[in-house]
Amino acid sequence: MNLPKALRSLQIMNGVVRQVSDETIMEHKALVGRYGFGCEPASAASVAGARQLLEEGIIQPNERVACVLTGHMLKD
Repeated sequence: MNLPKALRSLQIMNGVVRQVSDETIMEHKALVGRYGFGCEPASAASVAGARQLLEEGIIQPNERVACVLTGHMLKD
């Protein structure tokens, strides 16, 4: 990974970074599963992060957000 490029991208895109716990990731993996989708834990981190950003007011309730989910249930 190229940290300077990642930091520059965050700055240019006015991005944010958040950390979520393993427990929160697993809760959101289960949430994704309740809707009939499977994903690996690393992908569930994007859903957990989106929820956190919504709670913080960074993402507004009327905005559309896409979380990329990779992997599938059969892999875990």
